[in-house]
Amino acid sequence: MTKDAWEEEGFAKSWDAVNAARDNPDRANQLDLLITLLEGMGPDDGWLLDLGSGSGQVETLIFERMPHARVVCLDNSEEMLKLASGRLSAYDGRYQQILGDMNDLEVVEFPHTPYSAVFSSQALHEIPHESKQAVYQKVYGLLHSRGVFYILDRIEPRFDDLRDEYECVWNRLNRRTDAPMTFNEYRERYDSKEDYPASLDEQLGWLKAAGFLAAPLYLHFNRALIAARKP
Repeated sequence: MTKDAWEEEGFAKSWDAVNAARDNPDRANQLDLLITLLEGMGPDDGWLLDLGSGSGQVETLIFERMPHARVVCLDNSEEMLKLASGRLSAYDGRYQQILGDMNDLEVVEFPHTPYSAVFSSQALHEIPHESKQAVYQKVYGLLHSRGVFYILDRIEPRFDDLRDEYECVWNRLNRRTDAPMTFNEYRERYDSKEDYPASLDEQLGWLKAAGFLAAPLYLHFNRALIAARKP
């Protein structure tokens, strides 16, 4: 089992350059849904927080579609934050970067709190379940009353139980990419990674325990978008 080497310059640049649709053929649709939800909040709801912001690809989409948006970007990789700085150079003043580990958010000093929305895209599966639960509790405290937390992430699949059905859906998804990988290749790739995807039921239970009202808005193959609101 291996962990992604986000702190290494070569790995970070290679990841940033790869067509993410090969791993996640419905990625563009998922991000469109996430940003549509953020757009629905209106232009004057304060700063947003991105947990696991990576190389700033999501921020580029947000800034293009939301002219007044301002985002605090947290990531644990200096190399990814450097890539984001280059990508977002045209949006100076609209984002602030923080180097911080989602495994220990209690030591992070967050600016511009409380937030109107917190979101995380394809990042929470990288941390253990206990850390996810701590993140949900921390996010609850960082939000305005009625603030929202959007989680777009991989969830734990049931590949062994429903292999044929998963392969069928994967082949359908692959119609959307020019460089498809087979279902077996996909499984080998992710079975070899030291990741911690949780089931949808676990995620919803942890969010409820943290105080949120939560529901899935999107679920396809092994990806989900969950909306959680602070009452």
